[in-house]
This record gives sequence, C-alpha cells and structure tokens, in this order.
Amino acid sequence: MAYTLEIPSEYGYVVLGCGVLPMMMNMYMGGKVMNARKEYNVPYPNCYGTFDDGIKKFSFSSLFSSFFSTDFNESLFFFSRLFLFNCVCVCLATPGYHKKADEFNRVQRGHMNYSENLLGYTVMSFVGGFKHPIIIAVGGVLYSFGSLLYLTGYSDTSIDVTNARYKKGGAIKWIGFFASFYSSVSMAGTIIGWW
Repeated sequence: MAYTLEIPSEYGYVVLGCGVLPMMMNMYMGGKVMNARKEYNVPYPNCYGTFDDGIKKFSFSSLFSSFFSTDFNESLFFFSRLFLFNCVCVCLATPGYHKKADEFNRVQRGHMNYSENLLGYTVMSFVGGFKHPIIIAVGGVLYSFGSLLYLTGYSDTSIDVTNARYKKGGAIKWIGFFASFYSSVSMAGTIIGWW
C-alpha cells in the first residue's frame, strides 16, 4: 500500500524551529565550551578536564598479577580490573591535569548532552512535523531553549551536580523532546494504517 505525503504549509515552521534554531543553539553552546576552555585552562586535544586524584598511583603490576592467579574468583575479578585499566588508559591519554576540571566538565557535559540527542530529536521532528507542524515547531523552541537552560544549570557550580541540570528550567526541553517523539509515532501509525 502506498502512502501519499502532502507537506503542510506550516512545515516551514518545523524547518525553522527544529532545523535552523537547533543548529544556531548548538553553535552558541559550543561557544560557551570554548570560553570555558580558556577560563579553566583546558586546551585541545582534551575533550574533558582530567583530575589528579590518584590516577598516578594505579599499579599496572597488580592488575596483571591477577591474570595468572590460580584462584578462580580472583581471575574473574581480573576482567573487571581490565575494564578499569582501559578507563585509566583513556584518562592517562588525555595530556595534563586541570585544577578546575570539574567546572569545565560540567559545561562540556551540558553541551554534549545536547549534541548527543540532537540527531534523533531532529529526525523525529522532521517526521512528526508532517502531521503536527505547529506542535513540533513550538516543541523545537522549547527543546532548544530548554537545552540552553539545562547547560546553564549544569555549569553552575554553586548547585549540587545531581540536580543542577534542572534547577534553572532545563526540564522544559523534555516537553519539546516528547512532543517530537509522540508526533513521529503518530505519523508512523498513520503511514502504517494503524489509525
């Protein structure tokens, strides 16, 4: 069965709210990360700031001695240590240690959260916008500005990191996200013929 798709006249708002605005917001938030790099002295190629809190004390010999152990439980524990070893190697591969690593990492994570979810959000918005263009366009504005508020809260070190992301209004991004999610499911159901 074929489905004929008509682009509604309001679809231009979807393009602006879920294509253009998120790209502009991504560049703006990237600028905040660049400013944080300068302020907290975390130069490239560091993706994140690294801490000097015991990483240097890691013992590679104790890690590998477990591999040759005759104790079965200790040999199994080797694999968890191997995972830790890989994590430490990644940390050690980042040059330098940074006094304000936590402050920088909070800004970086706020932006990375946006970047990590942006592709899926945009695809859902462009699909769902065929059926519900105004809802999606408004959702795009909420998602973009909610993500900026998410970053603003996350980067505020005076707030505990566990809930800082939502203390300054970052939760409104999820209204836009779920509007796109439900609209894309609605559009898929229409194409399939469920409703």
